[in-house]
Amino acid sequence: MVIQCLNTLSELQSSRYGQPYPRHGLNLLYWFATQCVQVNNNQMIALCRPYNGDFGFRLFRNRNRLLPATNRPYYELGNLNDYNASSLPEYIRRGYTGDLDDSNTDRIITCLNSHFFDSIYVTCHHAKWTFARNQTYRIDPQLIRTIKSMDRNDFLRQATDPQYLRWQFQSATTFNQYSRRIKECCILFIGFWLPLESAFVNLRTEAVSV
Repeated sequence: MVIQCLNTLSELQSSRYGQPYPRHGLNLLYWFATQCVQVNNNQMIALCRPYNGDFGFRLFRNRNRLLPATNRPYYELGNLNDYNASSLPEYIRRGYTGDLDDSNTDRIITCLNSHFFDSIYVTCHHAKWTFARNQTYRIDPQLIRTIKSMDRNDFLRQATDPQYLRWQFQSATTFNQYSRRIKECCILFIGFWLPLESAFVNLRTEAVSV
């Protein structure tokens, strides 16, 4: 079984992993690289605890031999429908619709060896219960090191295929504008309702007094 290894940002871009929006794979990979793994002399040290189910990690049983057979456990990350995935940053979860679309298709799978990751893979769902072999890649430690050195927006610009780049940032901007409008509406509603409620309470008090 030969799985292509991604060593550079250009190779990651060409793979089209996590693209286009609302797929969440690139944001998921950025968070994982910057928060869950430390690279030291090509060893990938685990900074999180997949076996505890943190952030939605769960055991990946590799039943269809998507990945090389091993005695060590594989753990899957990225199912936004998992309760513990709510601990992931909002920028990963913002495009999730809960529908049968591409907003929950991407995954990271790690092979854990005590406190180290023997290997890290990215993949995506081909159907509801299976993953796409031809869209499964191993992530080289050097690529993890490169991602860790970058700002998230710079990473997205360099890792996203140019034809999808506009979608990535326009969708994020639209979401932020939508969230801001909801907050403004809530503030207006509260500003309208509180005086009205206060007046209603006063009327009831006066009626009782009479």
